Amino acid sequence: MTVKLGPVIAIGVGSLFVYSGVRGFSILKSAQNLIQGTTPMAGQQTNLLAQPGNAADPYGGGQLGKPGPTGSLAGIAESFIGKLTYHFGGPPPMGTVDCSSFASKCLALAGISNPGGSPYDPRSHGPTTLSYLSWNGAKTIGHDASVAQAGDLCVWQTHMGIAMGDGTMVSARDPAEGVGRDQIAGDMPGEFLFVRRVIALSGGFS
Repeated sequence: MTVKLGPVIAIGVGSLFVYSGVRGFSILKSAQNLIQGTTPMAGQQTNLLAQPGNAADPYGGGQLGKPGPTGSLAGIAESFIGKLTYHFGGPPPMGTVDCSSFASKCLALAGISNPGGSPYDPRSHGPTTLSYLSWNGAKTIGHDASVAQAGDLCVWQTHMGIAMGDGTMVSARDPAEGVGRDQIAGDMPGEFLFVRRVIALSGGFS
């Protein structure tokens, strides 16, 4: 039986692309490692997080200001007040966010994967509020703003923000305000609040 090389090569190249995408390695490095029979090093990974961006904000679109509690999710969110523009369904364009993509951006800066489990990419929207409602990386601790502590996610069906611990939250609400700090409240009448605590920031739950 003769083997046609065209389909075999196509399958091999396709597999290389899939492997590189899943593992986060560049195509060139993956091909080199395959030829050399070595395992890619972590330093060879393609860092989508840092493209585009800067040293202060490697996730693109807006310098970090002076944060609150260093490294905290609430502090990271607070540092973006007045520095990002609201765009429904954003990003893109670069430097804009809506409520859920803003949450994903802040989680990424805190070193936490979003509900999709993928690295944060400033060129795409990412998970929606509905994804955050069902995310197993957080646990619902209540349905009233009074239970929200700093760093908790305040999630409704069509809006979300990051609690500051004093009855307020930071969120990307509308084009006029951009990213701002307001009382914990949704945008649509009749929606139900879920206060969700991020497990990675809480030491887990029993």
